[in-house]
Amino acid sequence: MLDEKSMENLKNLSDTQLRELITVIAQAAGADGGKAAALLSNTESLRRTIATMSPAQAEGFIKAAGKDKSEEIYRIILGR
Repeated sequence: MLDEKSMENLKNLSDTQLRELITVIAQAAGADGGKAAALLSNTESLRRTIATMSPAQAEGFIKAAGKDKSEEIYRIILGR
């Protein structure tokens, strides 16, 4: 489960890391390329959304991606 430190890591991802994370989540969710590209074009909006999420909400999004993708998402968040 995400703790406060993990949430801080998530909030502090570089733009490149954030784009990688969103790409992984979008692919896992089956989003089309156009929607994923639209998300990736506005990292400030994504950062505002992430800033308002609770650890439980973020965890729910991550778990929805499935086991393999969730592991990849955690790797990005934890900087491994």
